[in-house]
Amino acid sequence: MQLRTASVKQRAAQILICTAIGQRVAPTFNKELAMGRGDKEELRWMAERFTVDMLDAVSAARGIARTSLADKVLFDWAVQQAREANAIQRVTRGNPPPADVIGRGTDQFGD
Repeated sequence: MQLRTASVKQRAAQILICTAIGQRVAPTFNKELAMGRGDKEELRWMAERFTVDMLDAVSAARGIARTSLADKVLFDWAVQQAREANAIQRVTRGNPPPADVIGRGTDQFGD
């Protein structure tokens, strides 16, 4: 099976044309784009001043960049969320809770 690759401009043009005529666009894999970006994605947002100050202080104390510290904090959080999701999946064995349980909400448990 051969992977079809297209330049980013060609793919963007294909998406625009298909969208304009009302066709759905099938996802494709762009090997050059995927290999060039590696495992990193860019994040940008406004943060609370206290949060930024703490990132600056801790990163200075550890001798690392603020972005490296933020990446580590977010990565550790994501790992914890994945562990939690795996634990929930193991307990429920992939079965969703009954509809009557979902409808109760969290207020019943004091949250």
